[in-house]
Amino acid sequence: TSSGHSSINNIVDVANYVMLETGQPLHIFDYDKISGKKIQVSTKSPHKTFIGLDNIEREIPSGTLLINDAEKPIALAGILGSLDSSVTDSTKNILIESACFDPIIIRKMSKTFHLRTDAAQRFEKGIDFEKVLFALDRASALIEQVAGGQICQGYIDKKENVSISKKILCRTAHVNKILGTQLATGEISSILKRLDIEVHDEKNMQLTAEPPTYRNDLKTEIDLIEEIARVYGYNNIPKKIPRHVSSTITNAPMYEFENLFRQKLLQEGLQECMTCDLISPFLANLASEKTLGETNLVHVLHPRSADQSVLRTSLLPGFLQLIQYNISHQNHDIHGFEIGRIHFKDKDNFTEQSVMGIALKGQMAPYHFSPKPRKVDFFDLKGVVENLFLSCGLKEIEFEPSHLENFHPFRQAKIKHKEITIGVMGEIHPAHCHTMQIEDRIYFTEINLNALLSIVPNHAEYNKIPSFPGSERDWTITLQSNVPLSQIFQEIQKFSCHYLEKTTLLDIYTSKELGEDKKNVTIRFFYRDPQKTISFETVEAEHNKILTFLSEKISLLNKSSNVT
Repeated sequence: TSSGHSSINNIVDVANYVMLETGQPLHIFDYDKISGKKIQVSTKSPHKTFIGLDNIEREIPSGTLLINDAEKPIALAGILGSLDSSVTDSTKNILIESACFDPIIIRKMSKTFHLRTDAAQRFEKGIDFEKVLFALDRASALIEQVAGGQICQGYIDKKENVSISKKILCRTAHVNKILGTQLATGEISSILKRLDIEVHDEKNMQLTAEPPTYRNDLKTEIDLIEEIARVYGYNNIPKKIPRHVSSTITNAPMYEFENLFRQKLLQEGLQECMTCDLISPFLANLASEKTLGETNLVHVLHPRSADQSVLRTSLLPGFLQLIQYNISHQNHDIHGFEIGRIHFKDKDNFTEQSVMGIALKGQMAPYHFSPKPRKVDFFDLKGVVENLFLSCGLKEIEFEPSHLENFHPFRQAKIKHKEITIGVMGEIHPAHCHTMQIEDRIYFTEINLNALLSIVPNHAEYNKIPSFPGSERDWTITLQSNVPLSQIFQEIQKFSCHYLEKTTLLDIYTSKELGEDKKNVTIRFFYRDPQKTISFETVEAEHNKILTFLSEKISLLNKSSNVT
């Protein structure tokens, strides 16, 4: 139904209706199924198991507050009734229970049994004990109306540690100090009375307030001040210019570093995402690597939910959830980033690191009839990463093959600066996508900002625009398909050439005629003399030297790849 409760039968439906109407949870037992025709509420029970209305058998820890008959427990007090005493179509006599249980006890039991029933949530927040008998009478009258039968006269009323009305001292001077107003005691009294709060001893610039029993949120003087401000009107409270005291302490380096990369990622056309640091054990295990086991996870001592009980060790779980959510809402193109924290522990040491994650999925650009957009691929993500590092003046970046379980076995790489691994990137493993019901490929990178902070230059370098033209030469070579192109460019960098300014990959060609195990690669070499216009002869001489050097290296690389 629209109230969120499914219809069981007319008796149970009345109990749910009265709970929604009055806020008082009720439980209705089949009286003929109660052994000994009596019930007892106690934390002492010899029974160790309990089968609830959901037909699940649960172990009963010691100290659990139970409603028992003469032989067995028939309800977890304030949370869930038992299957043995439930009302069915064959029920003839019923017993209605209406109670006011301690919120702390119900909260502990709810956490212990991982049960968040409607009744439990209401008891946890506190109910109006004055409504206990009213709800009992209201349910009896409705049941008689919709189901017939005869109401037995009288009721059993057992009270222990019954809440008494609260009396709160409210000082006029303190109210005006907190709110910045000049209210008189009479005005405060008038406002409180409008909220059904009884006022006593109104004298000496103070009064005693007695909130109604249904206002469980009013416990201290500051709660009354909040109500006074709400009724008086926030717009009527005078606004004063706040005092500003600037600090001489500079911003934390990591804070400024994160903001720098946040702006650069926005410039790359990515959208910032924010996911929760807390994830479920399922997602934590899904995205864990061999280097991080169960002992490295940081578990929350008292989580509000099992879905938020573990601190993440990677941004990947949050992105998988985010992409899954967007797909379910028919948004299939994701170009997003997140800058956040990851957490793990090594024995007794807890570590928190700042990381940056980028995820690409779907089309590379918004749809256009000509040219039609294509799907994102590995090199789109690699291009974003390279642009990011180049914009920071970080040039010596290398991509090496990696073997991580979260990524596709043949579409992943480590991101390194000299000998420091600063991140990983690649296509998310298809098994992860299948588990999360994601059909398209996802390309993801995670970069450690703590490692990056120590190697990014503090200042930018600028070079004068060359005054003399340069000259280009193209060279096409045949390589084994498993020879990484990065090795070719590394060999070019090793060759000392004063005139070689840059090298560019122009094209990669494969075909059946060439062979499935071969590929043609075209590289462009650009030569320039900073002092004068470079001559044709000089370019040819330097180019031939490089080609001779590279031909020997490429021959060795092709041979070693064949052996492999």
